[in-house]
Amino acid sequence: MTQERTLPKVLFIARNYPPIIGGLENNAYNFYQHMSAITETHLLANPQGKSRLVQFFIETFFYLIFHSSRFDIIHFNDAVMAPFIPVIRLFSRAKITFIINGLDIVYHHPLYQLIIPFFLKRADLLFPVSFNTKRECEKRGINPQRLQHIPNGINLKDLPITEPQGAQEFLTKHSINSRHKKILVSVGRLVERKGNAWFLQEVFPLLPQDYIYIIAGNGPQRQRILDIIEQRGWSDRVYLVGWITEDEKLAMFRCADLFIMPNISIKNDLEGFGIVILEAGYTNLPVVATDVDGIPSAVIPGATGILVPEGDARSFADAILNIHLDREKISSVVDECYNWTKIADQYLQAFVRLAQTTN
Repeated sequence: MTQERTLPKVLFIARNYPPIIGGLENNAYNFYQHMSAITETHLLANPQGKSRLVQFFIETFFYLIFHSSRFDIIHFNDAVMAPFIPVIRLFSRAKITFIINGLDIVYHHPLYQLIIPFFLKRADLLFPVSFNTKRECEKRGINPQRLQHIPNGINLKDLPITEPQGAQEFLTKHSINSRHKKILVSVGRLVERKGNAWFLQEVFPLLPQDYIYIIAGNGPQRQRILDIIEQRGWSDRVYLVGWITEDEKLAMFRCADLFIMPNISIKNDLEGFGIVILEAGYTNLPVVATDVDGIPSAVIPGATGILVPEGDARSFADAILNIHLDREKISSVVDECYNWTKIADQYLQAFVRLAQTTN
């Protein structure tokens, strides 16, 4: 066991932090809560979103000048702040690390692609959240020896408990007739890479009439999805319920038979990980998902779900029709593999090794 005196002192910098709601914010919160429980960790965060971002960058600049030398590890929640690396190098011997999310590395803007990878190459260690994100880092010339994949985590104890009546209330609220039906669900921003329109056009026609599909979320693909529903006459089989609360999302999972993630590849827009897969697993809901982008890092095939080849409608339909997983064990598998206590320990062990190395 690591001795107390060897544990590094960590500065954690997050430009996105609660009460702002989102994946980066949730990840930052859980990282800090769990890391601060096992080693001395100081938080420098922006809880006010984009409106205060410039001010936060200025405050961070001066904080690093005057205080960076106090820390063994300076850890950033995403790659956007990589240009701060030279500032830290001037005033501190601390090791510099970053979590790399999907869009962190593939964001399509020439200036961004020129600047961010350039500075990331000068970090001591990067933590891509998926193997696909790791490959994208390597494509941009980042040394593989400075990349260590650690997945996103989930804290199951923080998720609300949804009683059976909550699931029924969700169905009633949205006028969903689920009697004698198999329920498929998806949730997320309705953008092209999510593949909802592709699924409706290519896979859903291959399924029996007793299957219905609930899509939660909003975004630029909403009208296209509505057009498909109208053209096919599926108003009693496909339900677009819009944005839902966290409680409603878990209630939807409770009433479903399968979670569907039919992503397709879109250049410069990838699925970094797929934390919603773990949330579905919390309710023992299995997933059928496309084997693309960072999704495979969130699925344990044969235990929490099935991965199918991208664009293979027949395989996707067959997976839906023939999936047979032990639903009573999915939550425990997710907890074993992705709980934040375990994820934080992986980060800590990496920090300990890094802090012991010399430049």
